[in-house]
Amino acid sequence: MSKSNISKRAASVAALEAGMKRADDIAKAANISRATLYNWKREAGTNQELAEAVQVKRQELAAKMESLAAGIADKLLSDLESVTWDNKAGTVLGIVTDKWLALTGQPSQITESRVSGSINLLVEARQALQMYEREGFTPADAVECLRDDDPELYRALLTASHTADQGAGTE
Repeated sequence: MSKSNISKRAASVAALEAGMKRADDIAKAANISRATLYNWKREAGTNQELAEAVQVKRQELAAKMESLAAGIADKLLSDLESVTWDNKAGTVLGIVTDKWLALTGQPSQITESRVSGSINLLVEARQALQMYEREGFTPADAVECLRDDDPELYRALLTASHTADQGAGTE
C-alpha cells in the first residue's frame, strides 16, 4: 500500500472515530463509498501499519483542535465586553473541545455512579451528617439538610435505619 493511500485511509478513519463529520461526508471528501470507509476502519483493527498511521493522524487532529480551542478561548476572553449569550464562538469552542476530547480518548462528560443502599453511600451519608453537626447543626437539622442537599444519601441513611429497625424486631 502506498504512503499516500495509507495517509488518506488514516485521516479518514481518524476523522470517523473522532466524529469530526458524518460518515457520508467523510466518505465524500475522500472520494470513496461509505462502505469503503467502514472497511478501512475495520482494517485499521488488523493492519498494524494503518493502525499506527491512524494514531498519528488522531494526534495531529488533536493538536489542531487544541490550538483552535485555545485561540477561540483567547478571543472570547479578550472581547468579554462584546460577548453575548448567543455568541457562536462559545458554541464553536464547546464543539472543538468535544472533538479534542474524542481524539485524545478522554471522556466528554463526567458521570458519577452510585449504588443506592450500598455501604459506601451509608458511610458517605454518616460523614455528611458529622460534617453538618461540626458546623453547629443539631442532629435533626443535620438530617434535614442532608435530605435537601443530597436526597440519594438521605435515602441510603433511611434504608439503613429501616433495615436496622427490622433486624432488631426479629431478634
